[in-house]
Amino acid sequence: MPSHPMDEAHARIDAENHLILRLNDAMSFRKVKEMREMIDEYRSLDPADTDANQAGYAVIADCIEHPGDGSMTAARQFYDTQRHSPLRRFVRRICFENSN
Repeated sequence: MPSHPMDEAHARIDAENHLILRLNDAMSFRKVKEMREMIDEYRSLDPADTDANQAGYAVIADCIEHPGDGSMTAARQFYDTQRHSPLRRFVRRICFENSN
């Protein structure tokens, strides 16, 4: 027997985790179009974005697609304000260091 039943809340968490996995894969391969589609899907799944994951992925997609002052400013703001986010390391690598 499972340790907990698969109720609506657990199903949503499972869907979010699967979406994050797919977003990370798209980010690794620099597939910005796919990232943006999944960010829209993420917004439907979690409109509140309390962890700012959607915002972080959007910043990363902008850095990949439109490198420059505008995306760097947004990346710096995300990096400086979202200190709890696990996406900070990806913002640093992709936006600031321009590496994988």
